[in-house]
Amino acid sequence: MPVAALVALGRDGVSPNVGQSGPAVVAAVDPDSGGAAPAPAGGAGGSFAVPQPAHATASAMAIGGNAARTRTAADDSRGAGLGVPACQHVVSVRPVRAMVLEQAGAPLVAADRPVPEPGSGQVRLRVRACAVCRTDLHLRDGELDAPLPRVLGHQIVGEAEDGRRLGVAWLAWTDGTCRFCRSGRENLCPEARFTGRDVDGGFAEWTVADERFCLALPDDLPDLQLAPLLCGGLIGYRALGFTGDAERLGLYGFGSSAHQIAQVAVWQGRRVFAFTRPGDEAAMALAREVGAEWAGGSDEPPPEPLDAAIVFAPVGPLVPVALRALDRGGTVVCAGIHMSDIPSLPYHDLWRERSIRSVANLTRRDGEELLALAPRVAVRTRVTEYPLEEAERALADLRAGAFKGSAVLVP
Repeated sequence: MPVAALVALGRDGVSPNVGQSGPAVVAAVDPDSGGAAPAPAGGAGGSFAVPQPAHATASAMAIGGNAARTRTAADDSRGAGLGVPACQHVVSVRPVRAMVLEQAGAPLVAADRPVPEPGSGQVRLRVRACAVCRTDLHLRDGELDAPLPRVLGHQIVGEAEDGRRLGVAWLAWTDGTCRFCRSGRENLCPEARFTGRDVDGGFAEWTVADERFCLALPDDLPDLQLAPLLCGGLIGYRALGFTGDAERLGLYGFGSSAHQIAQVAVWQGRRVFAFTRPGDEAAMALAREVGAEWAGGSDEPPPEPLDAAIVFAPVGPLVPVALRALDRGGTVVCAGIHMSDIPSLPYHDLWRERSIRSVANLTRRDGEELLALAPRVAVRTRVTEYPLEEAERALADLRAGAFKGSAVLVP
């Protein structure tokens, strides 16, 4: 039976989840006959939910309690090979859950909001997964400014009402007319707006996005693997491009971005040297697992000079450390949106044509290229899953380095 709509129904057509607890009844509506066949509700609280494939797994290794779960591609096939009918219409009968930043430096607040209405050129998306980024942490802690209140989250895997699975990344909108946009550098547009900072993001059940800035997602990667690619992977990919053909590549700070882009670098034939917090044996083990030929503390010199280094950690004093690890003509790329102050350094460390540069934001082309490349590389992200309501705990765990890899919220 072709399914045109999934509607949460109860007695008299009202969801039993409005004002009370208990499962809703979901009706699959046949557009040819107008009839409705009840089916078990797949979503929380009685809102529409596209059924998940039967082979989607529930959990892997639990860490820090049973709410946060670590997954890899071998453990999780959520969203891959969706053999479900597309929903063309959606009826929501209750408010949307969202985790809202109301005050910088204060915990996120759980809130009920109306279902967001798409404006001209926008698409409404049911959030299937949203990865947590260090930029979210900078915004939450007040290290970056944002108009408040705001729903954070800019690594969104969403499902449109016509069934398409789309990605929403940091770049939400540009004017398209400035000299940067016209020269292929839309990431530098002075009027740019950013998801989860200037417009509401994906720490919610539903969101809206400018359809021109949504990314088509590959069918053969699951939601939880795709979400971290949409910023951690993309920023790493853009930073990697600025290293040119460097063979000996150092990665300083081995978190979400580094452990994804290390796999791309190894696939390209580069030699990867990973630098972690001193004594962080778990991060060093992860680096070796994804292909680094050497892993050590950031207070250690590499076994040989580097051709380039990417600094992912938002720690300014690492920049001169990385610079001193370079061979002649090498480049240090600073990949973060925020970093503590870089200390002064002697000119001798910069001499012999060494250079330092930064990365700002990303372009849609970056996204298209990486998402086309990721299935070929078989990038596998180590994921710790959190329920949406535990977004604050995910941010706290990121701050504390309590997990390795990436954190992903699932509504």
